[in-house]
Amino acid sequence: MNASMMHIPRRWAIDPARQPLAAVRAEPVAAGPFGKGKARVSRFRSHRSRLQQAAIYLCIVLASLAPLRQASAGGFSALISPPRFELRAQPGQTLRQIVEVTNVSVAPAALAVQTAEWRYGNDGGLLFDNPLMEGSCRPWVALETRDLQLGAKARRRFRFEIKVPKDAPAQECRFALMFEGAPETVGALSVPVSGRIAVIVYVTVGTVEPRLEIETVGSIEIEGRRLPALTVRNSGNSTTRLEGFLSGRNPNGTDIVFVPQNFPVLPGQTRTLALYPEVSEGQTPPTVSFPIKLSGRLEWSGQQLKMDQVFTE
Repeated sequence: MNASMMHIPRRWAIDPARQPLAAVRAEPVAAGPFGKGKARVSRFRSHRSRLQQAAIYLCIVLASLAPLRQASAGGFSALISPPRFELRAQPGQTLRQIVEVTNVSVAPAALAVQTAEWRYGNDGGLLFDNPLMEGSCRPWVALETRDLQLGAKARRRFRFEIKVPKDAPAQECRFALMFEGAPETVGALSVPVSGRIAVIVYVTVGTVEPRLEIETVGSIEIEGRRLPALTVRNSGNSTTRLEGFLSGRNPNGTDIVFVPQNFPVLPGQTRTLALYPEVSEGQTPPTVSFPIKLSGRLEWSGQQLKMDQVFTE
């Protein structure tokens, strides 16, 4: 069925949401660019080979403040597609979309569904919150159901709609669809633990535009490696991602091509993005020596910037 042709029952309730999220923290499971497709989470262990293009996030939600360093998750196992929506709408328009949810477990599963606010913490990790943020568009969202029942190995098409008000100003609307498994008691402390999967939704209303400005160039250490890095600020009103290629040469004469982290830069956000050496699969990334001069073009949302800069440690 074409999502744009669906009939949305009037009995659907406007979310937000049926129970608090209490500022749950999550880390992105993939550092590479986002993309479409399916993302799988099984027993709380991410399969990175399937998630390199996924904008999906997994968090372990604690129902107690007691430490759970040795707790392990139970049988929550799901496949979600797509992991991200990037939608466009005009004021007064209603968008109707479908998320495909698959229970890959041999046991039935019950999932609670709700919306949530999301934002970045100071360390770049994602934070999910239930209280409405100022200007939130979650009141525009209606869910097919808030309790999703799936049989063993069953697949379900979950529907939701976004009804944009006629007087909505030009803006970028962002929220998360949260799919939560039933709490399970694990560990010697018998602390309830449940798993959540977040599908990130962007809705662009009217005409918006990102404005990226490069504030500083330098370096950053990631997993024990020192890499060139850019600190950028988005002074526009739309999310964007930095793309492009920069070429450089190590003091030993090795030529290296760098690509920026494809993390989103939200409106009003300042973010440091590492530049990674581009290597073929199976190759070992070269060690970068500083200072190193990088030249080339960076692009974002139809705009571009020519660069010719020296990066130092």
